[in-house]
Amino acid sequence: MKPHWRSLLIGVSAYLLFMVFSAPAAKILSWVQPEGVRIAGVEGSLWSGQAALVSVAPLQLDTLRWQFRPFALLIGQLGFALEASLQGRPVQADVGRSFFGAPLVSDVRGRIAAADLLRMLGVTQQVGLAGELD
Repeated sequence: MKPHWRSLLIGVSAYLLFMVFSAPAAKILSWVQPEGVRIAGVEGSLWSGQAALVSVAPLQLDTLRWQFRPFALLIGQLGFALEASLQGRPVQADVGRSFFGAPLVSDVRGRIAAADLLRMLGVTQQVGLAGELD
């Protein structure tokens, strides 16, 4: 009798997970949007979607796209692949959270002018840094 309950529990859990990730991202993000984060122009679902603008002082990302990474669940993570534009240049990263709450950021790829990075970090003193960071 126990295997039936286990199968039922797995089936119901999978269905609920599917419902959450296929829900409109704009609705879900309105409930869980952290303070200090501005998100505008949200389209799609949590599984796959985009936002026209995401602003977390001092960073502003334009045309942020995300894709849920279901295989991350197998290693205890809730993960997403992100693509965005930062200061007009493409940037990509894998982000997420472990089931224990630790934030995860990996495989960050992009290029930014050193002066722009200093300005975003709030460095107001004149620092003789030129070139690009890759």
